[in-house]
Amino acid sequence: MSANSPADSRIISTEDFDVSNVTATEPKKKNDRLQSYLLYNASTFYVETNFGRAPFGVKAFEGGDKTDYSLNISLDENDKLIQSLSQLDEYMIDFAVEHSLLIFKKKYTPAQREVVRAMYTSSVKKSEGGDYPPRIAPKIQKKSSTDLTPALLFYHSEEEEVEIESFSQLEKLVPKGARVKAIISLRPWFVSGRFGVNLTIQQILVSKMSSGKPTTYAFGNKTGIVSNKISATESIKSIETAKEEEPEDDENNEQKADTDVESVEDSDVVEAQEEDEEDDEPQPQKVVRKPASAPVPAAKSTAVQKPRAAPARK
Repeated sequence: MSANSPADSRIISTEDFDVSNVTATEPKKKNDRLQSYLLYNASTFYVETNFGRAPFGVKAFEGGDKTDYSLNISLDENDKLIQSLSQLDEYMIDFAVEHSLLIFKKKYTPAQREVVRAMYTSSVKKSEGGDYPPRIAPKIQKKSSTDLTPALLFYHSEEEEVEIESFSQLEKLVPKGARVKAIISLRPWFVSGRFGVNLTIQQILVSKMSSGKPTTYAFGNKTGIVSNKISATESIKSIETAKEEEPEDDENNEQKADTDVESVEDSDVVEAQEEDEEDDEPQPQKVVRKPASAPVPAAKSTAVQKPRAAPARK
């Protein structure tokens, strides 16, 4: 599929994301685990975040023989994505009440909604007392259980895609305090009487000048054609050179970290999500944004297909 070919699914901006258009498919068992998908107007979809701050940079978590990656993104309290994900929380709690017998092996009534809420893990992380901005903690997939290379598309600008060959490279390219923007997928999970919505990064945009405001490609690009691909080694070298030359920035040095909440809530939850994704989801490909006038086709099945072309807004 070429970079200009029609998109297979919708890329929805934060501002256009309307939770009233979201539906979850009925949970079905696969390999002894329940699986469900979120659809937007009966179609698969991805959400493009606004720019946020990465207070911790990218993180790796090791548990047993498992290694998982995640990226906390702090967003403004009034960011519409925070509001939308909070609305999605309420939808998912109602959904779990409706399908409680299947999910929990026990029937809950609408009057017991707060009992079900206690088993839900919100996608929005908030500090006690509201001392720090709300944040999301989307995970980063690996290429496979044996290949720990991060599986995402990384951009500095519309003209520059970076080939990531290791987590250590990604760690240098997304330093603490970096301003980042991401395209994420959303998928429900159900594990051991708990449930929630898993966020996964498919593409990430990071300005080279982490302490300055981004002035280049911001995902809502004009062409969707990346003209230059460079290695992570080249990119890291240019960033380090730029840092030596740039002036001090108080905002960049500011540490707003809510360290009492881990990005990875529980190892069994992460392991279950990974197994589901390895079973039936291909690795992320480049995606293209559909024109606003294009009709949204009805979904023929609940199987999620990853998009294949770089995002482009017309």
